[in-house]
Amino acid sequence: MEEHTLDQTEFNKMKNGGWYDVADPEIARVMTRASQLTFKFNYGDQEMDPETVKQHLFGQADESNLVFGPIRMSTGINTFLGEGAMINYDCDFMDHAKIEIGSRTLIGPRCQLITDYHPLHADSRQLGKMFTKPIKIGADCWIGAGATIMGGVTLGNKTIVGAGAVVTRSYVDGSVILGGNPASVIRPTDDVNSDIPEDEFKARQLIIKVDQHLKVNESVQIAAMTLPANTRGGHYSFTSEDDTILSVSHAGVIKGLQRGQAKVTVLFIQPNFDQVISEEVLITVE
Repeated sequence: MEEHTLDQTEFNKMKNGGWYDVADPEIARVMTRASQLTFKFNYGDQEMDPETVKQHLFGQADESNLVFGPIRMSTGINTFLGEGAMINYDCDFMDHAKIEIGSRTLIGPRCQLITDYHPLHADSRQLGKMFTKPIKIGADCWIGAGATIMGGVTLGNKTIVGAGAVVTRSYVDGSVILGGNPASVIRPTDDVNSDIPEDEFKARQLIIKVDQHLKVNESVQIAAMTLPANTRGGHYSFTSEDDTILSVSHAGVIKGLQRGQAKVTVLFIQPNFDQVISEEVLITVE
């Protein structure tokens, strides 16, 4: 992550919600930099790969963050992404103030996050002054396609914003579904029951990976996984056919005890589905 330092007065006014001069040269420099980096991110660059450009562009972003171009950002350095946060294509971040997006939050395509405000007084708008309000979106939120989040809004964890909604006020408690213009609460979210059919979490295949040739006193870890990857509600069991040749711990660590061959049985037990899946692997101790 590139460290950004800028102590110009107008920049700090902009960043902290004061009235600032739109034509300030230092602010213009930051915006030009963001424009150049977004161009590189959207259309490619010979010197920097997209991951490097992303980490230069954002105030905080890492390899866990999926960002799909094109994207437009006013400063870039004022937007901070939590672990696993995702931004879909064609989003517009007017991030003159701080924008925080929580871990695992999904931002749908063509969303707008707008921190900027003009004066309401018509003549005052000719003075070139604006002010900002930050945006904070919690963890595990989903902002639907085409939604707009206005400056000053805080959304609590697990908030869902419907497609096309315009959010103008905060919902700090989270766990609600918002929709409309201006957005209001449609209903609470169900944080207990998944809307994915329960059968989708049932294991269908057990895959075992382990070195099948050991030396006496050598230990190796069994790598076991189930398919589909989102299997839940189960546990593994490991047993050795012959405890004099090799031992197996509860965690799946095999140790060769003496020369010979023995089978190791791996079970994946899912009580919720009343099923047991098993696989065997032949281990040779040399």
